Amino acid sequence: EILRATGLAGDFSRVPPATLEAARERGIAVHAVAEVRTYGYEPPDYTGTSAAPYIEAYDRFVKESGFNAERAEFLVTHAAWNYCGHPDLLGWLGPQRMLCDLKTGDATGADYQVAAYVAAWGAEHPYELVEVGAVLSLRDDGTYRLREVSLPAALEVWYAACRVFRAQQEGP
Repeated sequence: EILRATGLAGDFSRVPPATLEAARERGIAVHAVAEVRTYGYEPPDYTGTSAAPYIEAYDRFVKESGFNAERAEFLVTHAAWNYCGHPDLLGWLGPQRMLCDLKTGDATGADYQVAAYVAAWGAEHPYELVEVGAVLSLRDDGTYRLREVSLPAALEVWYAACRVFRAQQEGP
């Protein structure tokens, strides 16, 4: 909501509704698979669906990187900055704790979103800090790209967006 209100999220106003709905359904499927696999359950079979190559990309990432997810789709709140969110994944990439946001399409604003989640996690868990924030872009050809977020720079923009959002809500 904050990223959209401050113009830092992607603008999908010109995307046809059917295209948006297909992307939304694909994203839901991919996130559901990541979540149930994190907690040790078998996901539904998406073979032959538009989500299948994105799920294949996620599986390839886990296998090739050794990423070990501990939590998925959980709530974080930052009381001092008055926001909350639901990070996609938290786990270990080698010796580092990583918070990761999954994307199956446009990732505009994802860096700020990840920084916000990392800051909220740190506020709630000051002795379990996240060393790496990342965006995992999953592609329709079964490949992926993991991109580390510059947390200090993204967090600076996030806090500015929070201030602008609050000013917009309060008015002059």
